[in-house]
Amino acid sequence: MGELSKSMLEGRDVWLSSQWGFDPDAWGMFGFTRERDRDAFIRNTKPNPLPLMVIYITNSAPGPRVNPRHRGKIVGAVELSRELGNARQFMSETSYEWKESDPRARGRWEFAVRVERAWKIDAPSCRVADFANITYRPSLGQHIGARGMPLQADEVAKLCTMPFAAHPVFSSSGSAP
Repeated sequence: MGELSKSMLEGRDVWLSSQWGFDPDAWGMFGFTRERDRDAFIRNTKPNPLPLMVIYITNSAPGPRVNPRHRGKIVGAVELSRELGNARQFMSETSYEWKESDPRARGRWEFAVRVERAWKIDAPSCRVADFANITYRPSLGQHIGARGMPLQADEVAKLCTMPFAAHPVFSSSGSAP
């Protein structure tokens, strides 16, 4: 298994964000809708060790691509490289075509940071409100989803108790290693 250990998290910037789904083997990037939000994230995180983004599924995530039982729950985490680009560079062609064909997603999340590694929880059960009880508030949901927010040390420590497993990440060569 590829759990997130205490030593792996030590000294690392760990942030929280939401998405409509979690599919790193097809979406090998974390996307921001506004370039200034991506640039602020890069400015506000250390390059070594690489930052980690913990992902929960937003309650407003549209179906049918989202399991309704996953809404509001922690589903995974990604280690973000310092490689910037556009979404298409770091996504499978099928995923990019879906994103651009859906009017709710078209043009969003274009300012990308390539994912280096990913961990997934196969049966999510931890609600974001319980996990990030200091950082998360429903009134901050849109801000967290658009920009991310740094987690507090007590929240980061909880990651070591969660059932994360290493998960393949889409690479620009078209395959997930």
